[in-house]
Amino acid sequence: MSFALNVIAKSTIILLCTAVLALLLRRASASMRHAVWVLAIASVLLLPLALVIVPQFEWSALPQASTSVTFLAIQNLAGAAASAKLGLKSSTTYLSAGVAAALAWVFGVTFLLMRLVIGTVHVRRMAKTAAADRGDSWCELMKELSLTFRIRTSIRLLFSNEHVSPMTWGVLRHTILLPSAAREWSEKRRRLVLAHEFAHVKRNDGLMQVFIQIVCSLHWFNPLVWYAAHRVRIERERACDDHVLTLGATATDYADHLVQIVRGLRASRSLSFAAVSMAQSTQLETRLISILDSGVRRRTLSTPGTILLCMFASLLTTSIAAIRVTAAVPLPPVFVAATKIAPPAPAPKAAPQPAAAPQRTRIGNGDAKPPIYTDEALKAHIEGTVTLEAAVDLEGKIKILRVVKRLGYGLDERAIGAVLDWKFAPATRNGAPVEAITQVDVDFKIPASFNETITIGPGVTPPTIISRVEPQYTDEARDARYQGTVVVSATIEKDGTLKVDKVLRELDYGLTAKAVEALQQWKFKPGMRNGEAVAVSLKIEVNFNLR
Repeated sequence: MSFALNVIAKSTIILLCTAVLALLLRRASASMRHAVWVLAIASVLLLPLALVIVPQFEWSALPQASTSVTFLAIQNLAGAAASAKLGLKSSTTYLSAGVAAALAWVFGVTFLLMRLVIGTVHVRRMAKTAAADRGDSWCELMKELSLTFRIRTSIRLLFSNEHVSPMTWGVLRHTILLPSAAREWSEKRRRLVLAHEFAHVKRNDGLMQVFIQIVCSLHWFNPLVWYAAHRVRIERERACDDHVLTLGATATDYADHLVQIVRGLRASRSLSFAAVSMAQSTQLETRLISILDSGVRRRTLSTPGTILLCMFASLLTTSIAAIRVTAAVPLPPVFVAATKIAPPAPAPKAAPQPAAAPQRTRIGNGDAKPPIYTDEALKAHIEGTVTLEAAVDLEGKIKILRVVKRLGYGLDERAIGAVLDWKFAPATRNGAPVEAITQVDVDFKIPASFNETITIGPGVTPPTIISRVEPQYTDEARDARYQGTVVVSATIEKDGTLKVDKVLRELDYGLTAKAVEALQQWKFKPGMRNGEAVAVSLKIEVNFNLR
């Protein structure tokens, strides 16, 4: 499965799990459901990074199937040239399809991001033409609500001559925009509308609106992402409504004012991309039902609840990112031909030959040029097999279709490079060349000549002392009653001898030299890995104590 398809499939799984969780939380507060959907969208955004960082665990949906490989001799190449056009589609077809998909994605992302930019420009243009009201009643109400919501940053209040719905925007500096007709509103309506907008500011819904628009732009092809954004908008307005009602507002009065605002004003679609509007006719019915339902829980999400949801979202994302499903579909028989050039001559028509017994192509085990190790793989002592799925075309050229089994540490790329160096004669069936698909196993085994030292760890048996020489005190150190510890970095070689690489901690009065002199006379049984002696690097402490 390609990386893009992997992202799409696992993003869909995350959003489907979120939909089920939101359904189970239908009696919970709107604030909690809003947080669940926001974390789901954040998980979708971070999923590609998780796929790169989190180790992959393969799970095969079907049993593994081998590939039959038959070696044939080509006696006549004349028919091969005449039938070269009978194969499958060339790699350029797949390349062009991939490029077309990438261009379509870029076009969609650019279009939707431009929509966000246009909405932002429209909001700023409206803010420049709007007027600020310095009335005492508005200032006192703003100060009162700032104390109620515990908002320390300043909030700008503007009035527009356009008949727009109350809205708010801003990430660092928040702005509340009201229609100029709001100056004629009653005290109760002013308080309810401003309380709703202050709830948006408290929840940082302006920042969240931009974030949602960016994620929708990147995943515009996934309808579940758009559904998640739709649910975020619904639960966002319900959460702010709940916040207003918890301040003591009457549900019937608040619902009546909301209906009057929707009837008399309109919500601009372009503004909704960059700003958060209070009243939208498409959400009015569901909001009124929620407002008038006395059994709805209206508590805000607590800090411990937010932490638990974040932990659950992280666990779900990493778990889904770590699983890689591979379907081992049986591959068609592969015919690899050994070329033998002969003069063209008429030959009797040969009967169809049956395929040979199934087997797999393997390199790196002595029958082909072994791949070259990477430095990081040598240092980590990685061994194993990289399995590739490859295609051989009518001209004998090989193309890697996908990596079936990975090792990492740059070995996958080295395996691909080794296989691409092979040259095949085109496969034939009944004398005509055919395209072939096969699985190639590339074995990586650390050469016996590799003399790099290793550290003690899993799979490594540490060296053991056979004989030792105790270090001697110098007269100066004994007279001064000097004590301490010498620490050295040493290597136990394959023959059991000790070599001091570096002195990490020294002592005075000649004790360091005495410690090194004694250690160099020690004999060890060497460390072992996979039944072979290996050089082991370790630290040794030599203690000098006077008794």
